[in-house]
Amino acid sequence: MRQVKTSNEFFDILDKIGNGKFITIGYVTGANLNVPTIKRKNPETNRMKGYPDYSVFMDDGDDEIGALVKISSYNIQYLNRATVNKKYGEYKDSANTIRAEFGLNPIEKKESYKQGTSWSENGPELYKGNNSDLSSHSYNPQNVFHVKPKGIVYAVNKEGHIMKALPEERIKDYFKKKREIDGVSALRKMGMEEERIQEYINKINALKFRYINFESNSILWIAATINGEKIVYINDNLQRAVDDINIRPEDFRAIARERYQIDLANLQENRTRKTVVRLTESELREIVKESVNRCLKESSDLDADEIYGDRPAREQLQAKRDKMFRDDWESKNRRLRRKHPGKSQEWYDTMVDVFEGKKSKRKLQESFNNNQGYTHFAVNKATGKIVNGWDYSMEDPEDLRQFKKDYFMVDLIDNDLNPKDYKVLTLKSLMRMGIDPNDNNNWANR
Repeated sequence: MRQVKTSNEFFDILDKIGNGKFITIGYVTGANLNVPTIKRKNPETNRMKGYPDYSVFMDDGDDEIGALVKISSYNIQYLNRATVNKKYGEYKDSANTIRAEFGLNPIEKKESYKQGTSWSENGPELYKGNNSDLSSHSYNPQNVFHVKPKGIVYAVNKEGHIMKALPEERIKDYFKKKREIDGVSALRKMGMEEERIQEYINKINALKFRYINFESNSILWIAATINGEKIVYINDNLQRAVDDINIRPEDFRAIARERYQIDLANLQENRTRKTVVRLTESELREIVKESVNRCLKESSDLDADEIYGDRPAREQLQAKRDKMFRDDWESKNRRLRRKHPGKSQEWYDTMVDVFEGKKSKRKLQESFNNNQGYTHFAVNKATGKIVNGWDYSMEDPEDLRQFKKDYFMVDLIDNDLNPKDYKVLTLKSLMRMGIDPNDNNNWANR
């Protein structure tokens, strides 16, 4: 069972994931289907507005459908913000060279509506525009080239509650055409031959970059392994409005809990192979709190805020803790810069805990490498590509053999990969097959 993390730990999770680690992100969006529209009055503006007509998806006895909401599962190799931005800059430079070759203008430069956090390169980007409705939004850029997300579309009613999941055969006739690569439409208007246009597409695809911004409030879950500990983050601040319908976050969190078979009243991880339960002080406090709350709820109508204090006081305490964390990080970074000048930002961020004596020191390459010192690898049987890696240098080899499911298969399943399609190899076996894990071309997402 995975350790459960909440929104209070979101930034800490991003800090600790590490470049190149495989994670799964559950993301909530509108379904974006090409359905008929109807006109009705917008209650906020009192004006007529076009709305999707979802009656084609209704069955006898159904409530009126208010919106179609999609949960997409992305299995990606996580990159911190600095690395993504660096790769995006390299992509734009290369793409502009290709565009010039085909007579296209360079990619338009736009003023960014985001700014990075000052306390960590691994943290998200914060909204800096003038739209007050977006003032609390933060964004997590990633490269999702070659990532094929798996999605399920749900019908929700006017109150935002989930009514039912819609099977693919029910919605396939309403799929929109796949978005063309930027520049293709302009080339067609120029009268360029399709063979030449395909050449342009192939060259752009060869850059292997597709930028996406995950908005933090719409991330439903993150499943990852951090410092050897399997965790799942479930967003208790989930917010999303689709077609003016505010979805009910508790319905979607229930889907995440079911996916990972999580009992939120039991936050400890019980590893049966070790028969040891590991609890932090905060987790123990949370378990006691949940138990007390259940008992009190059964005997009285007291609200949880009455029992544990008012919400503003708790939020103020959390703000102080967050500030202490940021101040501590910035202080460490300053000391590290003075002691080791001239290194890259990624080097500083990765080595902070190393020089604080919290991690074993390891060599850090200045350029990003998918292989992060892994000892074991999952390899696609059909393609021969590496799809996941683990550092089990400190684990007993006999445990790895005996509890293969716990150490390897669970991660593959969590990342929407069928274990039957992959084989787990040691570094030695991998190299014997002629697959060099230090060559990024030998890696893929599936």
